[in-house]
Amino acid sequence: MSIAGLAIDNDQKKPGFSLLISNTSKTGWTRIDAMTDDDIDTSGIPPLDKIFFAQAKLRIPKPMVSKVNVPVDVETLD
Repeated sequence: MSIAGLAIDNDQKKPGFSLLISNTSKTGWTRIDAMTDDDIDTSGIPPLDKIFFAQAKLRIPKPMVSKVNVPVDVETLD
């Protein structure tokens, strides 16, 4: 399985079968960019009330960066 390489082995019937996933978006971005706020159907979204905001918590994710020490030969840097 490789997420960055976009090759995923996920076919249970054929061992070793690789499904290649395209990174080309099929979203009509031109159509979406042309939409106004009034064009967006928000009827299925309940309004946010004072109780929602009173119970809301700000959650900031921890950085996914860590320090790594790698030994490198001096000749590599020349």
